[in-house]
Order: sequence, then structure tokens, then C-alpha cells
Amino acid sequence: MGRCPARAAEGPGLDRWLGPDVAAAGQQTVVPGLGPDGNAFTITTLEDAEAAGEGWRRFVEDPGPVVIAATQGAGCFGAAYEFLFNMSYQLRRAKLKDRAPLTYVTAEPFLGHFGIGGLPGGEKLLKLFLRKEHITAALSTAIDEVQPGELRLDDGSSLPFRYAMAIPPFLGQQVIADTPGLADEKGYVAVHDTYESKAYDAIYAVGVAGGVLSSQVVAGTIA
Repeated sequence: MGRCPARAAEGPGLDRWLGPDVAAAGQQTVVPGLGPDGNAFTITTLEDAEAAGEGWRRFVEDPGPVVIAATQGAGCFGAAYEFLFNMSYQLRRAKLKDRAPLTYVTAEPFLGHFGIGGLPGGEKLLKLFLRKEHITAALSTAIDEVQPGELRLDDGSSLPFRYAMAIPPFLGQQVIADTPGLADEKGYVAVHDTYESKAYDAIYAVGVAGGVLSSQVVAGTIA
């Protein structure tokens, strides 16, 4: 998909697009201590994922409690679940399950809500999987901040960890926000069923960049 030669005339932000006319989403940090140079990892950019991998290699030399989380307003709860079960597998493979208790912290009101109200049978299956993998879940929980080795929750409690990873909310790229009418206040692009922008022809929003109608999960409250 090439860049439309007339695109610069359609919006003041679009003249800075340098590649295919495809919108993508970034991440938004809502929890102090999370993300680059923070106290817990995330995996929503290549650099973040590489840092999380390096952190894992250090962790296996000095294991301890593990916390995987989806923050309030998380952009992709599915990624948190995928990482959670991958982590459980890797702990077992490294023979660390007994030395590294695993906890899942989420703003969802129930397992498998995914920010969209849930899927048929999802809660039942996830309860079964967590029980099988000996994973503890903290539901309807917001994260106040991440201190070194400690996740502080909105109810005043805290969880110690040796390794922690959390999925934050997503935020559209600045070039999208600078283009009048292209996206909402969070940078999500309103799209047709074809993922083509409703505001501009021949601009497509891929993956989570598309503005899909769904509920916002903030510590168990559906907005």
C-alpha cells in the first residue's frame, strides 16, 4: 500500500507520514514505575520486549515471586494472559515453579472479561487453567505504582516480586492525534468494517489502532 500523493493536502498531520498509510498504536504509561527505566517490564514495543527478556535471564539466576498484570484501562488484556501462561510454562521448564509463586493482577471484574464483557465459556476455562497452573489472581484491582520489588495496589495492599510485567493502556501515535478528525482523544481511529478510516479515504488502522467499540475497564468498573 503506497503513500497517496495528495495526502498532504487532506490534513496538516498527514504530510509527515513517511511510509504506508497505516495507523499503529503506541502505549500510555498510567502507572508510575512501569515501563522504560521503571521497576516492572512491559512488552508492548520491541525495545520493551527485549528488556523483559534480559530481565528474565537475570531472574533465573535469582528467582522469586512473579507478578503479571493488566493495568487499569489496559490496551490488550489478551497479551497479559498470553504472557502469564507462557511465564508459567517457562517457570516449569526451568524447574522454578516451587521457588517462584505466580500472581495475575487485573482490573477485570472477572477472568476472561478482556475489556469487552467476556467470551462464552471464557471465565470457566480461565479459572480451570489458573487452578491447574497454581496461579493466584487478584481481580478488580488497580495498580497505584511500582516500587523496586513491590507492586502497590489501590486497596493499600502490596505484592512483592522478583520479576514483574504489566500491560498498559495504548495511545495513538502523535501524528494521528495531530490530524483533524482522524482519531478520538486517545488516538484510536474510527474505522469501517474494512478498517479504512471514516474520515480519510485510503488510510487504514490495523490491529488495536482501530477504534473498536468496547468497554473500558478501570478496577472492575465498566466505563
